[in-house]
Amino acid sequence: MQRYDKLFERNATSGSFYLQSKVHRAKECLENVYQKNKQDGTPT
Repeated sequence: MQRYDKLFERNATSGSFYLQSKVHRAKECLENVYQKNKQDGTPT
């Protein structure tokens, strides 16, 4: 989450909206994988 916050803020102030949205989508994807693994009991 710290890396996400850093990358998101960096692209919000001096980066591009495109990269900011890619960072956000990557976070969503990882959250979905972790949530699915948690439900299945699969170790991450």
